[in-house]
Amino acid sequence: MPGSEIPDWLNEEEVTYTVRKNCMLKAVLIGVVVSITSDFPESLRDHIPTLVDIEAKILKMNRPIFSTTLPLMGVPKLDEDQVHLCRFLDFHPLVSKLKEGYKVQVAKRNPPFIPGMQLKKCGVRLIFERDDEIDGDEQQLDDGYQSLSEKLARFFNHLQ
Repeated sequence: MPGSEIPDWLNEEEVTYTVRKNCMLKAVLIGVVVSITSDFPESLRDHIPTLVDIEAKILKMNRPIFSTTLPLMGVPKLDEDQVHLCRFLDFHPLVSKLKEGYKVQVAKRNPPFIPGMQLKKCGVRLIFERDDEIDGDEQQLDDGYQSLSEKLARFFNHLQ
């Protein structure tokens, strides 16, 4: 969707996995802001379904052991910032291959597959069991005590 901000509760472009006692990792949430520049081939704008040059990687001792491109569906018709949120569930290798001390990093592919795409912002959030289990009205709670669902709802409401 059009926009230039990602939720502030997403960490920077790299996050280190730390095992939580009695709490399983359930998902990885990644937010990015991308834009198309004048270098993007105009002839491809209507012919490719996905922007393919943003990757999420698992790093072990700063060496990549797994990488996947983010499913950034749709090429914008206008050269404006676009916000994408991608969730990878526990059966995806980006989640299932994580071990203590490994890092998740988001970056632009080097060299790019298609020129003309810019990664402006990115952030990662590891989602554990019970991150989304708060009963009652959360609107009165400080951000640090809200469930992930409430944080996402506030983020999307803020954009309107």
